[in-house]
Amino acid sequence: MADDIPDLVLGISEATESVVFVEGSEQINSLRQLISIAPGLLHPEAAITLAQAVNHIEHGTDYRVIDDTASYEARYRAKLEKEDPNAAWQEGVLRLRDHGIPDFDDIKAPALSGGVLTYFAEDNYLGLPYRIEFDTANPGGDVIYSAVPVTPLPAAEPAPLAPNPLFVGSNEPLVPSDDYGGLELAEEPLEIDDVGEDDEPESQ
Repeated sequence: MADDIPDLVLGISEATESVVFVEGSEQINSLRQLISIAPGLLHPEAAITLAQAVNHIEHGTDYRVIDDTASYEARYRAKLEKEDPNAAWQEGVLRLRDHGIPDFDDIKAPALSGGVLTYFAEDNYLGLPYRIEFDTANPGGDVIYSAVPVTPLPAAEPAPLAPNPLFVGSNEPLVPSDDYGGLELAEEPLEIDDVGEDDEPESQ
C-alpha cells in the first residue's frame, strides 16, 4: 500500500495561498480537490501524509504536525527547563510556564479510522499542542482545531531573603564608630536614663 501513497509537495502560490502539489499535478488549495485527485491518501497508512497536507492547506505554517510524540515531549520539556520559574509574568513575553504542561500520553501520532483523520499539531509560536479532526467524508466541512488541556505548573519556591547586614547574631547593641562611619559592637550595653513623671526640663 505504501506505493499507492502519493508524493506531496507543500508550497505557497504566487497569491501567497498555501497549496499542495500531488506528484507534479496542478496546485491544490482545497481539501475537496485534494481527496478527489489523491484518493490514496484515504488509506490508514497515509495518515501522516494526509495530516501534513490538511494542516498546510488549512493553516499554512502556523502549526506543525506532531508525527514523533517522544521528540515533541522532549522539546517541550527542554523549553520549560530554559525558562526562569521565578520570573514574573510580562505582557508580550511568551512562555510555556505561563500555560502549563499537557498529558503527553494523550498526544498520539496521526491516525485515520472510520473515515476520520485525527492528529495533533503544535503552534509555531510557542509549541502548545492542539488536537485536530478532519472528516474525510465531508472534505468541505470544518477542520476542528482544539487546544489540548494543560495542567498549571506549581508556583516556584520564593527565593530566601538576603541576610540583614546589621544583624550580627548577638544581643549586644550597635553604636556608631569613627571608622568610616560604620557600626561596631559596644563594649557595654547602652543605658537609657529613666525620665520620671516629676522630672522637669531644665529652663533655658
